[in-house]
Amino acid sequence: MKYLYFFPQLYRKFNPYRVVVLILLIQTILLNAGSNDFIIDAFAQSPCGDTYIVLPGDTIEEIADLCGTTVDAILKINPEITDPDNLYPGQIIRIPDAESVVDTIIAIAPACGIPGTSLLVVGSGFPVNTNVQLSIGQKGFDPVEIGGTTSDEFGRIDTSAILPSSAQPGTLWVVTGEIQISSAKFIGVSNEFSVIPLAPNPNAGTTYIAQEGDTLIRIAVKFNRDLESLLAANPQVTEINQLNSGQLIYIPPQEPGTPLTTVNPKCGPVETEIQVSGTGFPPVTTINLSMGQYLVSYEQVGTTSTNPSRTFQTQLTIPSTAQIGEYWVVIAGTRSFPNVGSTSNIFIITQPKDPKEPSLYIVKPGDTLNAIAAEYTQTVASLLAVNPQISNPNQLDIGEKIIIPGHRKTILITPISGPQLTTIQVGGLGFPPFSAVTLGLSRDTVIYSIEGAVTTDVNGFFRTDYIIPFSAQAGEIWTVVAIESDATGGEIIARSNEFTVTSQQPLLQPILTIWPPAGLPGTALSIVGSNFPSNHEILYTFGLEGESQLISSTTWTEINGTFAIDLFIPISAEIGEGWVVTAESIDNPQISAISPVFLVVEP
Repeated sequence: MKYLYFFPQLYRKFNPYRVVVLILLIQTILLNAGSNDFIIDAFAQSPCGDTYIVLPGDTIEEIADLCGTTVDAILKINPEITDPDNLYPGQIIRIPDAESVVDTIIAIAPACGIPGTSLLVVGSGFPVNTNVQLSIGQKGFDPVEIGGTTSDEFGRIDTSAILPSSAQPGTLWVVTGEIQISSAKFIGVSNEFSVIPLAPNPNAGTTYIAQEGDTLIRIAVKFNRDLESLLAANPQVTEINQLNSGQLIYIPPQEPGTPLTTVNPKCGPVETEIQVSGTGFPPVTTINLSMGQYLVSYEQVGTTSTNPSRTFQTQLTIPSTAQIGEYWVVIAGTRSFPNVGSTSNIFIITQPKDPKEPSLYIVKPGDTLNAIAAEYTQTVASLLAVNPQISNPNQLDIGEKIIIPGHRKTILITPISGPQLTTIQVGGLGFPPFSAVTLGLSRDTVIYSIEGAVTTDVNGFFRTDYIIPFSAQAGEIWTVVAIESDATGGEIIARSNEFTVTSQQPLLQPILTIWPPAGLPGTALSIVGSNFPSNHEILYTFGLEGESQLISSTTWTEINGTFAIDLFIPISAEIGEGWVVTAESIDNPQISAISPVFLVVEP
């Protein structure tokens, strides 16, 4: 499922001596109803500009406060500052913009594999043009240094590492990058790498010990072998429907020229999307696809077709019913004569990815940053923050390595200002999947009113609407908070961006027009209302002037406060009658309007 919601962000820094407001210079807001994700695109400029000239008595802490950034962020892009306590007047310091103030982060790919696997290592948020010391180790144990690499002008690293051949299957490993500048230390720890065992080749020769109830036909189906080749490899079997329990059966390798089926990647958690490829099948033929736990059971999951080159490619998804450690395969076979098929390599189920961990994405043809953000329930701003090398989000280089940051519990609201009774759209990211999240409205840092609970989807996302209370006063700052309840009360675990209450604007006088103004019985009328509240339900009535109404129904205004309806003068209307339409808002604010009179005239 794709998710396409856009929300603005607000950045504010305050201390007793200075108030610095970083104004968003560019913000794109797009709402796509029926979808469940946010994509935010915003850029903020430091109030100090790109550089700062040190004055007598300045400290790096004071400069960071003044420029709305942090000491670590300044040191990241000024590696020449080896002693932050000894600045000199006239020294020019580069100042990071608000979006570049991000944590040091490392992502590796693949996220699972056998000992000796080569890893791509990409990092962001390091001091620029500085040596980064890399280490690798089993999670929970001291890592071993494996050399260094130099960050580029964006503070990124792009290198490789080898998982030691001594790594044991079932263990988790991480890559660490570290830089020490004076008292400041920058450390990035990668996502986990799951070590898997070397899986058997389903198409190689092997042996099998017959179980009670086994027949040679069942064994042939289990191993996806031809019965004739199985009989030829086991001359000791004289009765294909009667085997002795414990009898040794030789499984021959697939014969040369047999079609080949492969799946990639070769490991991952449930719901991993795998690429299935086939070669050597008959051309332009329907292929049945089955998937399941190797040598246990298989279910048909779809079909595909080969092309004239005797190949096919398709995608399947590992089901959520698979268990960690299981071996899964895809079996491809022709639907009609000639009956040929093959078993894919093994896919090993690993533990689910921690949503708080980063990951690495390799750009494919046609990718845009918007689409990638939607796929990973991220924001464009969050992707740009950890991928500063991206100059054009709509034009990515094929093969480019993009870091996907881990999800943090985030709540975003829009709009970010308005009067009391404003409806705000609330969305959350980074929460546990299929979990209940208690939400509250707050106009204080610790005091809130419980508004209810929402349930997150499979991606830890939720969306709902709230109304700023009638009691809210102009100038107040309101937020939406997520609360974790326990025996001692409730703790705020996430807080949204701020909503500023503004003064109630005077309402415009609503207008109701009717066209044409006169006509015969049966005339079609076009009714347009304007200056009504946006996105409000409207009750309209239609009938003779001064008498009971013939029609009563409802409609909704657009975002600009307008609506349009079509009506008909009854055929039974008499010459000289006057017909009118009235409209009023159902919810606050209560406003109404009446149309001009439509006059029924002679032909």
